[in-house]
Amino acid sequence: MPRKEQYIARLEEVIITREGEYAIVQYKEEGIMTTHLKIGPEVAGLSDEAILELFNDTLRAQAQLAAEYKHVAVEVPLGSPQIKYFARGDQWCPRGGVLRCLVEDDENGHLVVEIDDQRLSLEEFGSTRPKSCGEYSLRPSGRLIRQSAMSRSVSRLVCSP
Repeated sequence: MPRKEQYIARLEEVIITREGEYAIVQYKEEGIMTTHLKIGPEVAGLSDEAILELFNDTLRAQAQLAAEYKHVAVEVPLGSPQIKYFARGDQWCPRGGVLRCLVEDDENGHLVVEIDDQRLSLEEFGSTRPKSCGEYSLRPSGRLIRQSAMSRSVSRLVCSP
């Protein structure tokens, strides 16, 4: 079941409690994330209405930032290495925001991603648990798109069939 999004709330739609420097805003409606809003020591003296206004202001600011955000995916020029090995972290790192690669199964049926003539297992590519490594979808063109690939720093993965 998809998670429900937080929305600008009225006082009768939420339960507000205080814990230390935090106001905890919980929707009465099931399935909506609870927020622990750090306000500071003054939280104890604020009314529920004032806390709710701060919370709603936060949601408005997040919505405005999201609306104004313009993502530009950086693609490494053809012929240049797209990934580099980071020895201290023992992982491969993308050099840009888009990866051109080939995705296929190996002889044991495991996913293999080939980038720059380097064959990477799913674990090397970025996750030991397939369910946590992003959403895959095969386009009619045969290209596989995966969001949030390679340590969540790649904005788009474009693969050949």
